[in-house]
Amino acid sequence: MRHLLLPSVTLLVFALLAGPVSFAQSNKRGTVHISLSGSAGFFSTKFDQEFINSGVLIKKRSTTDGTVARTIPLDFQFGITNLLSVGLYFEYGGFNDLNYGSYIDFASDTLISNSNQVSGRFIDTLASNSNKLYALGLSPRFYIMNKYRFNWMVGPEFGITVLKFTDVAVGFDNKKFADVHAGLHFRLATGVSYYFGKHFGLQAQVRYGMLGVKWRDRDPENTIFDSLDYASKFSASGVQVGLGITVRLGK
Repeated sequence: MRHLLLPSVTLLVFALLAGPVSFAQSNKRGTVHISLSGSAGFFSTKFDQEFINSGVLIKKRSTTDGTVARTIPLDFQFGITNLLSVGLYFEYGGFNDLNYGSYIDFASDTLISNSNQVSGRFIDTLASNSNKLYALGLSPRFYIMNKYRFNWMVGPEFGITVLKFTDVAVGFDNKKFADVHAGLHFRLATGVSYYFGKHFGLQAQVRYGMLGVKWRDRDPENTIFDSLDYASKFSASGVQVGLGITVRLGK
C-alpha cells in the first residue's frame, strides 16, 4: 500500500505545482501580446542629393541636421516558446522641423534648355515641415526575464519605411507637391512589461534605430523636375523612448 501511496502523493503534489508553474510566465507558446504606444526620440539626419542633366552632374549636396520624431507603434507578438515570440508591427508618425531647403538658381545653373532665361528658384524635395512616416516590419523578441506579471525582452526590428512630404514647393508659382521616399530601417529594442492581472498591463521600450529612404516619386508630375535625373536619400539614426498599454491573450 505504501508503495502505491507514495507515487500517488508525489504525482498529486507535482500536478498541484505544475498548474501554477505553467501559468507563471507572461509569455509562452500560443500567447498573443498586443501593444499600443506613444514614442518620441531624437535623430541625427543626413540628406544627400544629386541633380543631373543629360548625364552631367549639375549639383551635389550633403546636408546634416537633427530632429525629433514622434510615432505611434502598434505591435502584435505571438509566443513561440517561453523565451521567444515573433511579431509584426506598424508605426505611424513623422519628424519635426525638417527643413532641407535646396535652391537651384536658374540664372546661374543650366538645368534645362534656355533655363538661363528664367528668373526664379527651384526648391527640391524635403524642403518641407509637413511629413508623414509609415513603417512596417518584423520584431522577434527574446525574453531575458519572463514572469507572470513582469517580463524583460530584447530583440531586433527590421522592415520598410515610407516617408511622404505633402507640402513641397516649386518656384515660379509656389505650386505644392507630394514627394515620396521609401527604403529600409533597422532597430535594436529592449523593453519591459508589467501586467496588473491576466490581460492588461503597461509597457515601456527603448530603441536605437536607423533608416535610409530614397526619393521615389513626385505627385503631381512637374516638367522642370522631370527634365532632371534627380536622386536623393534621407538617412536618420537615433534613440526612441516609448510608453503604452499592452494586452495579453491566451491561457
